[in-house]
Amino acid sequence: MNRPIIPAKISYNPRGTLISELYSDQYYSNQGALEEIEHNFLNANNLKQRFSQLQDNQTFTIAETGFGTGLNFLKTWQLFNLANTAKCSTLHFFSAEKHPLTKKDLINAIAPFNELKPLYDQLIAQYPKLLPGFHTLYFGNVTLTLIFSDATIGFSQAHSSIDAWFLDGFMPTNNEKMWDTQLFDQVSRLSHLETTLSTFSCARVVKDGLLGAGFKIKTKKGFAKKREMLTATFIGKCGPLRPKSNQFYSLDPIKKRFKTKKIAIIGAGFSGCATAYALNKKNHSVTIFDQQAKIAQGASSNPKAAIYLKPGSKNSYNNRFYLSAFFHSLRQTQLDSLPIETCGMIQLIHNEKELKKQQELVECGLYFDDIFQVKNNSELSEISGINIDKNGLFYPLGAMATPKSLCKYWSQHAEFVGNTQITSIDQNTDNTWRLTSNNNEIFEFDQVVICNAFSAIQFKQTKHLPLKKIRGQVTSAPTGRLSKDLKTIICGEHYITPAENGVHCFGATFDLKDDDSQVRDSDNIKNIQNIETMIPSIQGEFDPTKSIGNTGFRCTTPDYMPIVGPCVPAKQYSLQFQHIQNPQLRSIKAAPIYEGLYINVGFGSKGASTASMCADIISRLIDHQSLPLEIDLLDHLHPGRFLIRDISRKKSQFI
Repeated sequence: MNRPIIPAKISYNPRGTLISELYSDQYYSNQGALEEIEHNFLNANNLKQRFSQLQDNQTFTIAETGFGTGLNFLKTWQLFNLANTAKCSTLHFFSAEKHPLTKKDLINAIAPFNELKPLYDQLIAQYPKLLPGFHTLYFGNVTLTLIFSDATIGFSQAHSSIDAWFLDGFMPTNNEKMWDTQLFDQVSRLSHLETTLSTFSCARVVKDGLLGAGFKIKTKKGFAKKREMLTATFIGKCGPLRPKSNQFYSLDPIKKRFKTKKIAIIGAGFSGCATAYALNKKNHSVTIFDQQAKIAQGASSNPKAAIYLKPGSKNSYNNRFYLSAFFHSLRQTQLDSLPIETCGMIQLIHNEKELKKQQELVECGLYFDDIFQVKNNSELSEISGINIDKNGLFYPLGAMATPKSLCKYWSQHAEFVGNTQITSIDQNTDNTWRLTSNNNEIFEFDQVVICNAFSAIQFKQTKHLPLKKIRGQVTSAPTGRLSKDLKTIICGEHYITPAENGVHCFGATFDLKDDDSQVRDSDNIKNIQNIETMIPSIQGEFDPTKSIGNTGFRCTTPDYMPIVGPCVPAKQYSLQFQHIQNPQLRSIKAAPIYEGLYINVGFGSKGASTASMCADIISRLIDHQSLPLEIDLLDHLHPGRFLIRDISRKKSQFI
């Protein structure tokens, strides 16, 4: 999924039917798009009856090749709303699209279908930027994961269990590459013994592919003038839930129905509060523990937090994850009306290294100008509201939040237990968990999520993790005569936010191997000097004697990626995979984990941008649901990855 997205090139035939110029094929029939969908996919998979039979807390999952105009999804969503009556049941719809429509083209393409307007308005509002990879959108009890990628590559990265398939790419004669055996291998891998499938195509390559993938096929009358179409049922042995090459980070099998649980969260910062929010939305009973008296008192206690995007010119794992997490945060903001303000962000060219980085970013071809725009200093001055003497990039989607307000919003439906430090976590014989506090209080829970940043290493289950803390002090200062007009976040080597209630927030220091939690006047002076160097036009506007400092500790990891997933028993895990470099001796057993114990830490300075995505992953792991990210990205978040790294480098302390 590393190649830039090439949008669809479209036109319309004389009858108003949408045409793909890349594949010389129609997106839908001249005889009626919605009627064709009902015949080929909804009725062929018996979806009305299956939706009506869903039980409480049950998920039905559909996967589609070829999102196109989104009409298949919209009609399925409409039927789900009409037919489903179960409490808290959900529809998860996966759809792969190699050449997605631009937002403008999508609006024009679906506008004529007025009966779907209440639904397509919601789709348009969340329609993602054209970036490769997974984009998970939430519409109440309906989830759409758009996979902007070749279908085979995209579905090879999915962790799910599909109940019904819509094979709806362009005709095999026009799009031969999509219908190859590798696609059918993925269809088989993700299917179970009750999975159904339908497709408009009766081509020999499709029949052979389905038979080889373990499906029993039938032909039935096609739509309108088409003589035949195919339906199929999976009868083969269910394939592995993930590629065998990645068994080091085994994910639990998908369960179609989840039970509400009593869950403890340790830590009340961005991570803990966002995780509580994700779990509360699924009606779990959540209790947050923190050693402080109130929420957001640690590294999440800064007056302001930037929700920002700094993409790279290479589609690395880090770059892909932080892009996904950023846009996930923006979509959640829009959906749930979170207390976040979109103000844009400017990244200044402050040295030769940054100049080269921005040039590479512009030239890499991965991004459209709705992600960032190249601006000169005059343009940046107009955008920001103050005089800027440097060129740079403008990110229109940059935002800021007040951490305490955001954490309060996220945790509003959870019970909070403050002034309570959890000192040990122990598993009971029935696989529930027992927490012991510094006051020798005992608490019992079904599941536990560790969200207390660097302090996670105090627990025996997670003490091996290579977490480190980095001190940082930010400064708040009253506005000056010119700075009061600042409208955007400005970043160089440091950052400053627009004023709120007459106060700017800026910084931050980066103090390695410094455990001093006290606020230093010298650091406030340093922060002021750094901002004045970055933006000379506001020099002398901030008075150190009227400035207030706030000190926190960033929790980081060696690869600058968060640690998100099930906790693993370090010694057992390392012994099982000690022969990682010898395939003949390598274990094929699933990776050992602590059942019901999870961790969500290591956000560094990007907590506001990543907390929502990481919380969603934890929530879905707990409920054994389909996951919102690609498998290879989940691997690079997995708590066991550093143990595997140490084994590979022959530096493991456990073997």
